[in-house]
Amino acid sequence: MKVSIQGLYHATKDAIRQVQFYKEEVSILEKRIEEVAAKNTAADVLAQVEHFQNKFNLYRQEGHDLNHALELRLEKSKHLATDLPTHTNEKFVEENEELQNKVDSFVKAFNETRKELNKFLAQVL
Repeated sequence: MKVSIQGLYHATKDAIRQVQFYKEEVSILEKRIEEVAAKNTAADVLAQVEHFQNKFNLYRQEGHDLNHALELRLEKSKHLATDLPTHTNEKFVEENEELQNKVDSFVKAFNETRKELNKFLAQVL
């Protein structure tokens, strides 16, 4: 199966923008959780706050790692574009799909955590 290298390049650029969006979203949600911690000192609330802070730290690191992998993929796409200007091989496509699956899993997990956080916020605010 041959795939356009240009298509893979643009898909990678889109994935980078997507990961960047969620990295910024982590900062916004962290501020919301800090507001809850400042207003509520109950042990159970603070335990939930810590739970979300830990998850956000993991998401920040995972976003950083994904972004790095995507940037490397983008560079490889540029090099392949000079060697194979219109098409690339199956191995590269497979690797690209694996990386996209990681991005999709990251987005899904993040959105589930955001829903969980919104439930929590509705209870404590």
